[in-house]
Amino acid sequence: MAISARELSVVALLMAVGCESRSTGDAQSIPSTIGSAGAETATKTASASAAWSIPIPTDLDSAQDSRIREAVNKAVEEIRAHTESAAAVGQLGHVYQAHRWPEQAAICYRHAMELAPEDYRWYYFLGRSLEGVDPKEGAQLLGQCLEMQPKFAAAHFYCARALRLTGNNEQASEHFRIAVQLDPSDSLSEQALGELELAAGRLEAARDHLMKALQINPEQSEAHGALARVYLGLGEVALAQSHQTKAESVGRLHPVVDTLWVEVQNAGVTIDWYAARGAILLHQRRFDEALNELRQAVSPEQDDPRFWLNYGICLARAQKYQDSADALNRALTVQPSHKEKQLTDQLRCEVLVNLGIANSRLLNQQAALENFQQAQKLVPHSIEAANNLAIFYFKQGDVSLAVELLTRFQEQYPNAKSQNILQLLRQEASKHGPPVK
Repeated sequence: MAISARELSVVALLMAVGCESRSTGDAQSIPSTIGSAGAETATKTASASAAWSIPIPTDLDSAQDSRIREAVNKAVEEIRAHTESAAAVGQLGHVYQAHRWPEQAAICYRHAMELAPEDYRWYYFLGRSLEGVDPKEGAQLLGQCLEMQPKFAAAHFYCARALRLTGNNEQASEHFRIAVQLDPSDSLSEQALGELELAAGRLEAARDHLMKALQINPEQSEAHGALARVYLGLGEVALAQSHQTKAESVGRLHPVVDTLWVEVQNAGVTIDWYAARGAILLHQRRFDEALNELRQAVSPEQDDPRFWLNYGICLARAQKYQDSADALNRALTVQPSHKEKQLTDQLRCEVLVNLGIANSRLLNQQAALENFQQAQKLVPHSIEAANNLAIFYFKQGDVSLAVELLTRFQEQYPNAKSQNILQLLRQEASKHGPPVK
């Protein structure tokens, strides 16, 4: 079943955590209940000790979602109960980082570092949160993290990104290489190495890294785009055009595996965060957990087609096929409020494929056939559309048509998935008659 889970580069992952700053707070005392409805808000910080004050954003009371205020309240009370706990201070930092108060988050992470200077985690959280804002300090902090935890692949990746932003491409390449060695599934580091080689004019080396990235994740659009430029430089115009076409229509990232940053993601309490966590869990094929998260984000105001696609996939995995079809139809008809949520051809194709699967399970075979055919017509090179249409023909008893379809598809867009299905179809067909070529 097709799975849509774009990197956040998350959620990437899906959300640009910490990139949008809100108001800072004053260094004063704090009322016993922070940000509660109707509470006095003249004072905006609380002393955890003589040497440090808990930062409270001045616009906390205006947060539209009351769950944000409740999360801050809970974290602050935990600090008051355990004033020397780096974990308590860090948790407040996570809440701020998740809800786009990066300045307050940084204050918390710095104090957590003071309370537990031997704990690499606080260097990592602060370094990663600063990576795109202050890449020089971000790289320094991530370097300190790596001194304590040298085999932390995600730290190498984000340290490399920060170094790249400072123009230190040589050290960035070194960290990207280590990241790939530690995590062979890291297609983003391979892509970055290819881009750095391309910038240096080493086209063959760039091609090798970008090809490795696409072997890991064939639908990584930025890698296709970079490889198109490489082939253009090598004089391979046809290959350049092929990859440029894929760059314009494909866009699915495999985020870097980062078990530590999950703490920040789990601190998010808004609808967007439930949707983001659900998408990440779906990418990890943890369908039941994903469904539990996505259910928290269902609302009449939910206008993101990607959310309804992810929700529909999870409902189908739970064998709730009518609910799945309803969610997927919502993905096709919802009117997004932001341009970045618009339904692209690639996304519409994924929705149609999954809607075809749901309709097939509901025995709405004509509707299923139309869904699969529309998906393949919309994105002719879609592996999922071709494979599912062929499987549908096979289940309807038309083995020859299924084999013919995938044979043509393999000639134009060769890939391992379709080849394996084609082989199985031919084996099945041979049981009932002469071998099908």
